[in-house]
Amino acid sequence: MRAAALLFLTGVLLAACGPGVAKAYVVADVAYRGPAEAPIQRDVRASPSYTDAAKQLTKLAIRMPDTCVQVSAAEAVGASTAPRVLLSTRCSVWLGAIERAVVAGGTMVVSWDAVHLLERSKKLTPYQAAAQLGADGVLILASLEVMDDHHCPMNEFQIQYFQGDAAAVRGAPVALGPDARAAMSAVVRHDFDRTCGQLSAKPWQLGAMLDATVVSSSGEAIWFYRGRASAVLGSMAQQRFLFRGKGATWRPVAPDLGALPAASAEASSEVFRVATAADPQGPDPLQAQRAALIQQVADDALAQFRLGAAR
Repeated sequence: MRAAALLFLTGVLLAACGPGVAKAYVVADVAYRGPAEAPIQRDVRASPSYTDAAKQLTKLAIRMPDTCVQVSAAEAVGASTAPRVLLSTRCSVWLGAIERAVVAGGTMVVSWDAVHLLERSKKLTPYQAAAQLGADGVLILASLEVMDDHHCPMNEFQIQYFQGDAAAVRGAPVALGPDARAAMSAVVRHDFDRTCGQLSAKPWQLGAMLDATVVSSSGEAIWFYRGRASAVLGSMAQQRFLFRGKGATWRPVAPDLGALPAASAEASSEVFRVATAADPQGPDPLQAQRAALIQQVADDALAQFRLGAAR
């Protein structure tokens, strides 16, 4: 009687466990998504007299800003972090980007230093000095800024589940229950948060903002521009996770590389690249991108000004 009861209990347990008793492998491929490269964001406004005044504007003067960060040309474009400066002029590196944007559109430019010297020597206003130099208007730079964003931009990830093996070789897609998916996605989310935190030590996105006003020869402010250019520096690459378990219980495991199929042939030669320490006085790629964004937003500002004048 006791033996029969034990046999009955064993049968119940086997029936409850069913064919899913053996643990299986699942490969989870994760794709991360962040914001796409955004176009220039701008706010452009004009006075009622802008269209007529802008059509008459063939020569533009640039007013010297009150303050600026003093750097060399090599530092500004990221060519070097510590160049030997033999001569320099205050603000000229940054204002050069504005002057290039003006000239690129076919408008003549009165250099900022000529306006500034005439202002000081004859005690004139910027508009009076610009008019004496033959300018039809003055471009006033209210602000030129660069921004580094350290916040992790990845705001979404997608997980695809596949049959797998000990070597994390992906097989056919597999449908999993909500409990299994919740267990695996929790692991992925934890890794996502950890990696995002580590990578936030460096900027993920750079930006440059320009705030400018054009004043006509009559002294009327006719056009206003505020624009921001940005660049996403990188993103998290697609990752693959290997899970082993059953039912609602799954844990991440390291793949058994020894279980991979043997290669059909071995390479006859290999090339190794040796990483060298960064030169503390060498190029600065981040600053090079900042300089490119400054030129981009300056070009956009003058393009928007000419676009409105052509209407």
